[in-house]
Amino acid sequence: MPDITDINCDLGEHETGAQTSALMRWISSASIACGGHAGTPSSMRHCAEEAARCHVHVGAHPGLADAFGRGRSIPNVAEFTTLLEKQIANLLPILDAVGLPLHHVKLHGSLYHATDRSEELASAYVEWMLRNHPRAIIYARSGGPTSRRAEQHGATVWHELFLDRNYHDDGSLIPREMNEALLTDTSQLKERLERYREEGVITARSGNHLPLRGDTFCIHGDTPRAEAFARCANGFLML
Repeated sequence: MPDITDINCDLGEHETGAQTSALMRWISSASIACGGHAGTPSSMRHCAEEAARCHVHVGAHPGLADAFGRGRSIPNVAEFTTLLEKQIANLLPILDAVGLPLHHVKLHGSLYHATDRSEELASAYVEWMLRNHPRAIIYARSGGPTSRRAEQHGATVWHELFLDRNYHDDGSLIPREMNEALLTDTSQLKERLERYREEGVITARSGNHLPLRGDTFCIHGDTPRAEAFARCANGFLML
């Protein structure tokens, strides 16, 4: 397998505190919702405290407020950078309080895909990160325009692969509202991990094999059986 040693999970997104704690045991980095689509001072603090206890890296997970961050309203550049500034600022003092640095930033939902569709937004995102958080890693979809733009600008980017989502042949994710968007059991997860270890490819829903670079595997905290998936992936990767 290409040398992937990170499992990341989106947290602070209305899961219970017990679920947060359970997932934190099996991951190595957490992207914490910070006041857009989700995230309250209490949830951010709980996530940060659990991350510190479990020696998990922490990143910010900014998103849009509408439709749990998966709506169709996309901000312009000024609105986007203001959103980044405000939401990441919500998380930073909480990280300071528990002694953790900002390890990465990962956009949520519609924002994540918007930077892949808009060269203007992708450039604004990468340039804003380099100005304001040059040491933080950008988590972006493997093979996508955002990851390529980050590399072109000299930013540190981790190419993200998804363990719980199905792919189109172009490397994009099948939207959640479509049938078979999600992987549903650990046998599918193991098959994906084994295929990636042996061949360095992700199998698309069509059956085609996608040769994608991977630096971090994502499991969404709101995926059914998320804890079982995280535990399985942790054991497979021997983190």
